[in-house]
Amino acid sequence: MELKRILRAVLPVLFVLTSASLFAETAIPVLSRPVMDTANIVDEATQTKLDGLIRALADENGTQIAVLTVPSIGEETIEDFSMRVAEAWKLGKKGADNGVLITIAFAEHKVRIEVGYGLEGTLTDTKCGLIIRNVMTPAFKNDDYSTGIRDGVEAILGVIRNDEELNARLESYAEDNGSYVAFLIPLLMFALFFGIALPDSWGAGPFGIFWFKAKLTGQPFVPKKRPVVKRTSSGGSADYNDSSYDSSDSSDDSDSYSGGGGDFGGGGASGSW
Repeated sequence: MELKRILRAVLPVLFVLTSASLFAETAIPVLSRPVMDTANIVDEATQTKLDGLIRALADENGTQIAVLTVPSIGEETIEDFSMRVAEAWKLGKKGADNGVLITIAFAEHKVRIEVGYGLEGTLTDTKCGLIIRNVMTPAFKNDDYSTGIRDGVEAILGVIRNDEELNARLESYAEDNGSYVAFLIPLLMFALFFGIALPDSWGAGPFGIFWFKAKLTGQPFVPKKRPVVKRTSSGGSADYNDSSYDSSDSSDDSDSYSGGGGDFGGGGASGSW
């Protein structure tokens, strides 16, 4: 009986502690500069260049851009985390709501561009998606995060400033993507049939395509998992277990940078690499 009383007292506490650890949200660092590289994936030269470009835009028309890299967002979605950061940092002028947030979750290979209310008509969801897919993630796939982030920021600057050449390039990306969609439809139907339509007793199920390839080549069917690559931009390994954010190694921290009270409503786009 004594053991039962102890268990009844201890188990609820253990449940609460376990639940809290499972659903703990990733901490948001205090905004102090345009590029908050808490994942340590952006080189110093790129941070310095972007610092100047972003501050120049803010001085020009009040539009504020910020970049945040984090080692991991845990179980949280990139959309939820990005919105929490946007609401905390309040980029852009109050009333004008002309802020832009680029969030990169390194371990999850997720990226999002969050757009303030005032820029949603200029930096549309479609253009954000094109910038992520065609400008940023190609470099990310080669572990070149500095180039991907720099080119992404420069593309956003071009859209905001109505750069005709940049807008034309984005339109060409959209046309190319449209042709790819038309080409992929038959392949997707093929994948749907062999991955879902065939019964599991045929060895199909969610790995149907790989099963079919194995049958064609005569090789055994062994599903493969994608390896997790953990690298910094210099090729070294990154430590995702450090929950503290230390941007002390960043370049020039002499000038502070903070939001101006702008609001966000969920406009933008997400992607992965």
